[in-house]
Amino acid sequence: RLTPRTAPLCPVRDEALIFRCVKAAFAQRRKTLSNALEVVADGGTLILVTKSEEGFGSEDTQRQIAGLATMEAREKDLRENFSIGAFIGYLFAESAEKYHMIAVTDMAQEDFGTARIHVVKTLDEALELSRRLNGGRDLRATLPKFQ
Repeated sequence: RLTPRTAPLCPVRDEALIFRCVKAAFAQRRKTLSNALEVVADGGTLILVTKSEEGFGSEDTQRQIAGLATMEAREKDLRENFSIGAFIGYLFAESAEKYHMIAVTDMAQEDFGTARIHVVKTLDEALELSRRLNGGRDLRATLPKFQ
């Protein structure tokens, strides 16, 4: 868990603007993952399809996913070097510990270090890997109820 600071590191003139910026920065990659986590069963499989032209998008995200060997090391690094990119990387690595995570991407498996993220090139490969990881069962998803 992260411990909030009692006071900002620097003066904040427009707190509402800061919160909007942080929310927007977290939205894109975190939203993809949080939407997927809404429908995956415990021990289930997540298949994320990404073009990844920019790799991980930030050095901090890459460090969290590929540069640290354990979740304990990732948590320690996140506490000491918090950034939005590091937090996103931590969420992906943590989710890969709880679920079978398969990334359909042009990135190489080696780019993901010790994170338990399986890398494939096509959706067909992802579906076949999902079957193998789940004892031959086909992938199923339950969509959340929309209001």
